[in-house]
Amino acid sequence: MYAHVIKSAKPKVPKLPLFATGGFRTVPAMEKAVASGELDGVGLARTAASEFDFPNKVIAHQIQSAMWSPFEDDMSLGVPAAAAQIAQAGRTRLEETEFDANYGIANFTNEEIRAAFLNAKKVRDAEIEELKKEGKLIGGVVQM
Repeated sequence: MYAHVIKSAKPKVPKLPLFATGGFRTVPAMEKAVASGELDGVGLARTAASEFDFPNKVIAHQIQSAMWSPFEDDMSLGVPAAAAQIAQAGRTRLEETEFDANYGIANFTNEEIRAAFLNAKKVRDAEIEELKKEGKLIGGVVQM
């Protein structure tokens, strides 16, 4: 987290709510950041992508930290992994999952699933390189 930036930002924008994202893995760290007055809230983008029910579990005092991510410190893998998980979540209607918010979402702590993602990402990276050569727009996510 960019603590020095956050600490200097609040006095410069006192009337605006200030949120930060990235690096928040534990509930105590989130609570401390907000209780200190330096932040008004925290963003949980990649955390919520791997655990869609994470915010609800925090509010219900059921957990104290996010699931470990093997891509936590590597944005070149973490962001595409989160995008793949979000795409997976959108494939099935919630009613069809017996209201399991995490149904069908890859758990990258599993070595086989992680390896499958890394292979799929290599394929996607090659597709992107071809699209660049052809001057075409690049869209989509890693498909698993």
